Amino acid sequence: MFSLFADQEREAKLDSLGDPLALLDKHVDFASLAAEIDAERLAPAAPRAVGHLIQQS
Repeated sequence: MFSLFADQEREAKLDSLGDPLALLDKHVDFASLAAEIDAERLAPAAPRAVGHLIQQS
């Protein structure tokens, strides 16, 4: 069955559920997580062993 008001009904249902990120924010410290990710990006990369990339003849 199709409803002429399906869009409005869907929006009303989503509004009644609330913002899922606000609920997650109660359990996850996003600021701390972002700081950890930024620290990983800015840290110098560990030296790689390139010996396995060079073929020995």
